Amino acid sequence: MSIWKLKLNVLWYIDTDTPIRYERIVSRWEKQDEQNMTYEQFLQDEELETENEQNELRKIADFVIDNNSTKENFFREIDTFLLKSL
Repeated sequence: MSIWKLKLNVLWYIDTDTPIRYERIVSRWEKQDEQNMTYEQFLQDEELETENEQNELRKIADFVIDNNSTKENFFREIDTFLLKSL
């Protein structure tokens, strides 16, 4: 999940289901401890306060973009929302 604030003063919320986020984090290996992270550890991290705050941001977002599919679909959704924002 990511949050982008555009210069248009529009809040975007990028939403991805938990199992997909886990798969992506483990496959990226951006941090050393992530490559061996279990799903249970990932779920514990999801319960941190910052993660819960993100759920509140989703409620006030101007746009919620689904990031559960391919990169192509994700970028297509972004393009659609950009056109709506102009």
